[in-house]
Amino acid sequence: MFNAAIVEVAIGLIFIFSLLSILVTQINSVIVNILNLKATRLKEQLDEMLSDPVVRAKILAHPLIRMVDTEVGEFLLTDSYEGTRLTEEVARRMTENKKARVDYISQETFVDVLVDVLTENTGQKLYEALANVIDKMEPSVEKSKFRQLLRQIQISGTGLNEMRALIETLADPETKKQMLVALNLVDSALDKLKAENSDLIPLLLGVRQIKDKYLETALIAVLNTASNIQQARSKLAEWFEGSMSRATRKYTDELQRFSLVISFLLALLLNVDTLFTARVLWEDPALRTSVAATALATASELEQDIQNGLDPETAESTLEDVQDAVDEAQATLETLLELRLPIGWVIQPVDETTINPDLSLSSDRLDPRNLWQFWPPNNPDGWLELWVLKIIGLALTTIALAQGAPFWFDMLRRLTRGGSSNS
Repeated sequence: MFNAAIVEVAIGLIFIFSLLSILVTQINSVIVNILNLKATRLKEQLDEMLSDPVVRAKILAHPLIRMVDTEVGEFLLTDSYEGTRLTEEVARRMTENKKARVDYISQETFVDVLVDVLTENTGQKLYEALANVIDKMEPSVEKSKFRQLLRQIQISGTGLNEMRALIETLADPETKKQMLVALNLVDSALDKLKAENSDLIPLLLGVRQIKDKYLETALIAVLNTASNIQQARSKLAEWFEGSMSRATRKYTDELQRFSLVISFLLALLLNVDTLFTARVLWEDPALRTSVAATALATASELEQDIQNGLDPETAESTLEDVQDAVDEAQATLETLLELRLPIGWVIQPVDETTINPDLSLSSDRLDPRNLWQFWPPNNPDGWLELWVLKIIGLALTTIALAQGAPFWFDMLRRLTRGGSSNS
């Protein structure tokens, strides 16, 4: 098919690297799914971001996220369990239980949940003393006015001056004193927040109530320049995105390490020796032509498989997806074996009177597939050469597979186009 034998050898090697790279990716996907790795790394990053156990527990249990089991989530949301309050110890213990397989949270969802958790009951806590004094008042028109004004303050953040003016009209000095003390507490708390926009008050108050100083300081720094709730939400989204970017880089680096290890194990177990494979393809025109023809016939289909989601970074985490990845890996391995390549290991004693017609090299003593010859007493004159060439051949294969299937398929596409034009 091709005039130049060297082109066919190159096509054969690249096609073999492409198949093995796909197999590496598929095995990676199986490992990622079985270990629930993506969800685990996401949970670890959230643990690092949300260092306050109670805040973290409520966020993980929120109905929009559900990163803990349903039973645990119900306990965390109700804030009690058999009379036990949601303390730091209880929150930490509950979120360490078996986790749900959630491996992605959008920016919008995280910000919605974080704001919801931080502002939960903050208005009630801020105005609790004032509300208690109002509740103790005898039923009257004044009491109704105070309640109405308090609701306005809680909702809009405006009306404190009207509240103070109304308190001045009270006839009972004791009630008046209690109301002024409670109102001064509110004024003091709001003055510490220094919020120019009233819709930021509940969020900033919620941040101030976080017990973990690291998280409180981080959120104060994030929200420091926000002048309204829209800006605050935007800055929280940027904070989350930055943290997730760091987590993604760590996860990608981890996958690359997995790929390197899997590449080496595949090269070793299947005995895919680049040096030996290239030599056999060069010396066997029939095999060389067959592999090149298979590459042309199946390359487009296999490349499409890559584009359709053989990426462990985006892999789902269901049992069905695990089974699909296993089936795909098996199919890829079968495609590789059908090429009848000089791979795999054999154990075949060799002596001066033994000739093995199945071996592709002219000298049985130098066949790098025969483990028997790697033991020095069995092959005193050739074992060192076999070991050196084998180590180099397997290292080249490992490095090649670590480049990834897209890299090799791109090279294969360019080479076959060039080869076709010269045929």
